[in-house]
Amino acid sequence: MKVYILKVLIKRNEYFLVDMNLSLSKNYQDAMLFMKQGTAEIMAGICESKLEADLNINVSVYTVSCEIDRILSGAISTTLDLPYERGVQDNS
Repeated sequence: MKVYILKVLIKRNEYFLVDMNLSLSKNYQDAMLFMKQGTAEIMAGICESKLEADLNINVSVYTVSCEIDRILSGAISTTLDLPYERGVQDNS
């Protein structure tokens, strides 16, 4: 089953959105799961605006799609490759 997570880039460091309080983690397995791409994209815009305002620096937030099994499997890798452009990447 495909799910969506939000990848956050701050000063070339990548993080993943963990909760609605805009908590971030370096591990994608901690990320909030979105079942609908549209919902994830809306949250990406909100998250990007709020983080930029709070941190007073440029922040980029990307929607990343992946299989839920990859999130739940305890995979060793903690990063998902994503080109630095707006949009969704399929990492399944």
